[in-house]
Order: sequence, then structure tokens, then C-alpha cells
Amino acid sequence: MIPRVSLLMPTYRAQHYVGAALQSALAQTWPNLEVVLCDDASDDDTWREVQRVVADYRGPHTLTVHRQERNLGPYGNGFDTLRRSTGEVVAFAYGDDISVPRRIERLMAVRAQTGAKVVSSAYLMGPDPSGAPALVKVDRPAGIVPVDELLTTSWNETMLGASYLMDREIWSFFGIFDDTLLARGGDHVIPLRGALLGGFAYVPEPLLFWRRHAEQVTLAVADYEGSTAAFGETDSAYRVAAQLQRLRDIETLAGTVRAPAQLEHYRSLAIHRVAGTLVEWRRYRGQLDRAGLSLHWGRR
Repeated sequence: MIPRVSLLMPTYRAQHYVGAALQSALAQTWPNLEVVLCDDASDDDTWREVQRVVADYRGPHTLTVHRQERNLGPYGNGFDTLRRSTGEVVAFAYGDDISVPRRIERLMAVRAQTGAKVVSSAYLMGPDPSGAPALVKVDRPAGIVPVDELLTTSWNETMLGASYLMDREIWSFFGIFDDTLLARGGDHVIPLRGALLGGFAYVPEPLLFWRRHAEQVTLAVADYEGSTAAFGETDSAYRVAAQLQRLRDIETLAGTVRAPAQLEHYRSLAIHRVAGTLVEWRRYRGQLDRAGLSLHWGRR
């Protein structure tokens, strides 16, 4: 029996991009697919664009769309999209990105070949797919990424959250993220969850166009416009939250029948990574202190 895949599309203020994004989701070649879109109470024409695509769709896939009554934030809306889906496998497709038609089919093939619980891919990146987007890939064959490699780095190009396909078990076993502990940075965590439960695999083929633009959520996680020290201080604070979540996930696995023999080794690597990132954060914060600067939070 062909597994059911839920392609999840949380959207917010994506009026210029969501039409093409949703059409690319509906153009997937995987035969047993549902597309679930939840708009986070956008105050632009995002919902109008969604309705336009829905009205024109006559294809084979199941399509569910929902508009939130109030803004839930990125995690709230994203996890509501997950709750409304039914597939044993889920993938994300954000409202400003474009999936190639064979994206789900190719990721599912690698999942079947490797037994991985999470699969990611290379991607194209730029402001517009009709231009000359950059290819972002890691020079490695398709297959499993070792757990030690995941735990000794904060993030690398195998870990673009927008490219993930994962078993629902990633959430049923570990739970959804508590946004008081991890407000952003789930893409740093999900590969390790997959690796701990059976494997995290990477496909070095560009299956997604990841759009870069001034309004995207990614730009809100750190100070990309300030000095090197300002970026480093905000980015390291962002990364350590995800690394602490990795450590909590390792503790969740401890004591269960699924705990691997190397769990103490994994715990040690996770603690070392947290400590290293805190040292980075303190160094950048010291540079800012010595320059006479202080932190100021402002509305995005």
C-alpha cells in the first residue's frame, strides 16, 4: 500500500508567492497525497490568492485549506497544520517556496531505501526562480548522515527545514516544541530526532526553490544588518536554544526500549556543543560590551 503523505503549507503574508507555492504542491507526482494549508490570519491578500488556486484546482490530490481567526505565530500555525493532517509521513512546503514536481516522490524513495525517519535535500536559493538561483548542496552521496556529524555542528546545508520530509513519529514520540523553550530553530533539531529513531538521510539533488526575500521569517532570528559581533551574539543565542532542545530529546529517549547503546556518547557530544556555543555567545557579548553597546528589542 502506498503511504499517505501530508504536504503541509503554513502561510503568513505571502500574497506575492503563495499562488505559485500552492500550485507546486498540488503538482506533486506522489499518488497518495494530501495538501493542508493554514493561513495565520494574514492581513494582506494571501487568503485571496489561496482561494483563487483552490477554485481552479481539478487534480487528484486531497486539498484542505483553513484560515486562522487570530495570529498564532509560526509554531502555533505550523503545528495546527500538522494536527489537521492525516498522513503517516509529512513534509513542509512554505508559502513562499516552490517544490519541484518529483520532490515528494524522490524523498520517499530515499526513505524507503535507507529506512530514514527524516529526509532532506539540496535546494536552489534566490529571490526569484526565473533568475539565476544559487545551488546549495553538500558534496556527498544520497544516504544516511551520521549522528556524530549532527551533534558536532549547529547547522549545515543538509538541514534546511523547508526541505524536510519526516515520519509523523518524530512528533508523536518526542512531542511538539514548547515555544517557551524553543521559539525558533526547529530545523536544527528535527534531523537529530530522525537519526535517533532510525536515521536522517540527505539527497544531493535540488528538489526545492527556497525563496530569499526581506519579509521571510528566517531573517528574524538574528541581527543580519548589524556588525559581525551583533550577528554573532544574536545567532549564537538562537543556536543554543536548539542545542538545548537536542539535549532534552536525548533525555526523552533515555530509559526507553529504543535508547541506543551510544546514548551516553551522544549526550556528551550534545553537552560539549552547548558549552562551545555559550563560549561563542560570551565572546560576542563581550565585544559589544566593550564597544559601549547594549541590547535593544524592537517590533519586527
